Amino acid sequence: MFFLILILLSGVLTATVPSLSFGGDNAAAASEDNLPEGKLRILVDKVLEEHIEPEEAVRAGAEAGFNVFTPRRAARREEKLRRVAAAADKNDIKTVAWMRGTRRSRDDVSFVAGSGFVAGTTSPNEDALWEWKREQILMHARVSVDHPALIGSFLDMETYGEIGDIGWGYELSYDELILAEFTDEKGIEMPELEP
Repeated sequence: MFFLILILLSGVLTATVPSLSFGGDNAAAASEDNLPEGKLRILVDKVLEEHIEPEEAVRAGAEAGFNVFTPRRAARREEKLRRVAAAADKNDIKTVAWMRGTRRSRDDVSFVAGSGFVAGTTSPNEDALWEWKREQILMHARVSVDHPALIGSFLDMETYGEIGDIGWGYELSYDELILAEFTDEKGIEMPELEP
């Protein structure tokens, strides 16, 4: 099975990576041959999905000449993603599940910029972030086995908050996880610091 992971950094689509491989009845259909011919004309839907059913939004995108429909919010919910993918199957259009590459901090370690700014996103050094991304992308891949129109995951790594001059989700994070590893390695005793 061929499943794309598209990564958006600083407003530029920077990578397409054939990444996941596992079987299923429709695995042969989900291959490189399943990609749209020619240039990708991607409709990123941030409006329609809030007002009309996914099936109508996908059909409208196909009728407008787009060959890939990307719903902004369906990627997190498998049932909704399945509806979008089924509609894409019916309308001869592909779909890509859009997901944030960043995640709001919960009880985990927050990203800390070089300026000392503590962001509201989970640190890239936190295993919980990568496990969350992994689970989401694997869910997308499982849906694609049943719905070959779902050709990948689109990770949006831009930040949408105040982090100074950082334009994408993760540069070096100077959080307590990485500082503890550094000070342990160097034998340095780290004083208690205010965030």
